[in-house]
Amino acid sequence: MNDEKRAEQTESSSMDDEKKLSRRNLLKALGVTSALIATGGIVHALNVDDSDAASNNPHEKVGDLSELETSDQSNLVRAINETWRQLGEHGSQLASHSREMEAAISNMAGRAINLQHPPAPLIGAKVDGATDDTEAVRAIIRHAEQNQAKVIIPGIAVISGEIEIKKPLVIEGIGAGSGYSDRALTEYEQISGFLVKGTGQKRVRTRVNYRGSAADPPDPPLSVAINIQAENVVLRDFTVFLDFDRSDPSPTNYGADWDVGIFIGCRVHHLFENVHVLGYWREACIWV
Repeated sequence: MNDEKRAEQTESSSMDDEKKLSRRNLLKALGVTSALIATGGIVHALNVDDSDAASNNPHEKVGDLSELETSDQSNLVRAINETWRQLGEHGSQLASHSREMEAAISNMAGRAINLQHPPAPLIGAKVDGATDDTEAVRAIIRHAEQNQAKVIIPGIAVISGEIEIKKPLVIEGIGAGSGYSDRALTEYEQISGFLVKGTGQKRVRTRVNYRGSAADPPDPPLSVAINIQAENVVLRDFTVFLDFDRSDPSPTNYGADWDVGIFIGCRVHHLFENVHVLGYWREACIWV
C-alpha cells in the first residue's frame, strides 16, 4: 500500500515538474523577439490587483501563450520580467559604452588632425611630394586653430603659397630627414614636412630700419613659407625644404624663389624639436 502511494506521489510530482516553466524553457518558447514584444503586458501583469480576478490569466497579460503550460502564473510573469530586466541592464550598459566611445572619438578628433584624413567637410592633402597641397593645408590649420587641435603631417606636403599660423598650435611630422650633415644637399632625403615650390609673395614684415618719418623707406619685403604670428607654437619632427632641380649642378641653381623658410613675427614661447629648414633661402632659413 505504501509503495502504491509513493508511486502516485512520484507520478504527480513528475507531472507538476513538466507543467512548470523555467526561464530557459520560456526563452526557448518565446525567443528574444517574442519576449520583447510581450513586455507591453509585463508591467500590467506585475501591477494587477487581487480584485482584478476577471483577467487573472497570464495568457491575457502577455499575449497568446496558449501553447505554454505553467502551474503558477507568477512563475511566468517573474521569468519574463527577469529576462526583460536583464535585457534592460545590458541595453543601458551598451548605451553607456556607446556614449563613452563617441566621447573618446570626439576627444581624439579634437587632439589631432591628420593632414591626409581631416574631418569632413575638409578636403585632405595628398602629402605625396608632388601635388600642390597649399589650400588644403591652410584650411586644415585654420580648423585646428579653432578647435585647439594639433596637426599631423604623415608625408611631404607641397606648398606654393605662404602658410600663416595665427593661434597656438602644434604641428608634428613623422620624421625630418637625413643626409645633409655629411653629404651634399642633393642627397638629403625628406621624410615629412613641407616642400616649398614656386615663387613666394613678398610683403613688408619687419621694422628693423630706422624710420624718422612715414616718408622714410620701410624694410625690404620678404617672402615667407611658414609665417608664425602667435605665441606657444610647437613644431616637431619635420622638414621645410626649398625645392630645387637636383639634376642641375650649376652654382646659380638656387631653386624656388623664397626668402625665408620659417618667420617668427615678434612672438615668444616657441618650441622646435628636430625641425630641419634646408635649401637656398635668399635671406634666412629661420627668421626670429
